[in-house]
Amino acid sequence: MRRVGTLVDSYDIQRRRRINSDYELTFMVPMTSEDYREKIAIKGHVRDERGQFYVIQSRSRSREGKKLTANIYCNHIMFKLNDYKFPYASYIAEAYGIHINQLTDLITAATAGKFKFVIHDTFDLHDVKDFGRGTCLEALNKIIQMYECEVEPDNFVINLRKRLGLIVAFNTDSRRISYLVPLRIKASPW
Repeated sequence: MRRVGTLVDSYDIQRRRRINSDYELTFMVPMTSEDYREKIAIKGHVRDERGQFYVIQSRSRSREGKKLTANIYCNHIMFKLNDYKFPYASYIAEAYGIHINQLTDLITAATAGKFKFVIHDTFDLHDVKDFGRGTCLEALNKIIQMYECEVEPDNFVINLRKRLGLIVAFNTDSRRISYLVPLRIKASPW
């Protein structure tokens, strides 16, 4: 990737992140600016202030009063895993006691080392059945489901951690007034 320039005319920048789901960036650009005409191309790349790369998925017109602007929608570069087919030779029909590293190494090999994985916690061994049918993104989603882990992408390095827990709400009484307090707690074994 070579740098074309800085998008100085962009505004209304919104980053949306849901754990194991969406990693999106949207922003607005005037359609009359050089940024729109020269720098923003479909399937091109944008880097945010945190250094994360996003792939431009769509450009749509938006008329706000007399201003003609474009709404730009981008996905995180991690979703390029969908472009890589999982090789038939690496397909696992059934295996017992497989470590998470073995499966992530298969995805790294399928992408020719472009995407790498960092495992931050200790995961239990799992029995694997029907792994590797489809794309590398489908294989990653199966790993997330089997090992119950959270994904934190850092461009081409994908960090996997144990799930921290669920957002749970409970009531606390203080002077007979009930407040709903959201907390992040660890999932309990019961």
